[in-house]
Amino acid sequence: MNKPQHERALVVAGSRLRGLILDLVREVHGDAAVERHARYEGDQFPEPAPTPLAGLWAANYLSQRARSEVATHVRRAREAGHSWDEVAQTLDMEPDGGRTVAETTYERFAGSPASWSLRGPSFVWRCPACDQLIADRGPYESHPEDNQPGHANGCARLRGEINRWRSSWDNTPEGRDEA
Repeated sequence: MNKPQHERALVVAGSRLRGLILDLVREVHGDAAVERHARYEGDQFPEPAPTPLAGLWAANYLSQRARSEVATHVRRAREAGHSWDEVAQTLDMEPDGGRTVAETTYERFAGSPASWSLRGPSFVWRCPACDQLIADRGPYESHPEDNQPGHANGCARLRGEINRWRSSWDNTPEGRDEA
């Protein structure tokens, strides 16, 4: 998709969102919560718009649902093998407070360090290779076994991640740790 198509898609999505907010207000509160909003002085065909508080309620509800959908897609991306760096890039995240972009993104979905239990953080997803629940500990440790406890013995996905980790160390001046 080229840049003009991308920008057009975003404009269309914004228009659809406004329509969805109006539809939700009508569905829940009825037409009494809809008023006519003039777009300019002398507008003979004012647009229907939710009353301010009804529109605020609907936008907030949809925002909460959208956040839930984002978390679902982050989980699916991790299940599909995408790194926290790839998730961060997709979400246009920025490093924050001395943390890497991957750490910042992980903490957005696993919570802040202050909220972690004594066992530490985790973002749970199911490994499609071994069908086990993984307690993703984030991008903090270098070795995949330290970051993703829960894989079954002999899990092909974990083995692949360990092999990539070993290869990354082979290509550095420091060498690599033995796993």
